[in-house]
Amino acid sequence: ALAIFPKSVRERERARFSLRSSDPAGAAMNIFKKKVDPKEALRTSKREMSVATRGVEREIGSLQME
Repeated sequence: ALAIFPKSVRERERARFSLRSSDPAGAAMNIFKKKVDPKEALRTSKREMSVATRGVEREIGSLQME
């Protein structure tokens, strides 16, 4: 599915997701970090999902305009 996007879009998406602060790999490295409240974790996850959904919808719209 990624083959339909130009390389620059794929690289941009990869960079955006790899720098995320709630990255599980990054969190595993800091064992002394304060535990996240489940409500706050859900809120953060919902926000990230909505941002990602908007990005995908924006990409779909731009591809349909072509």
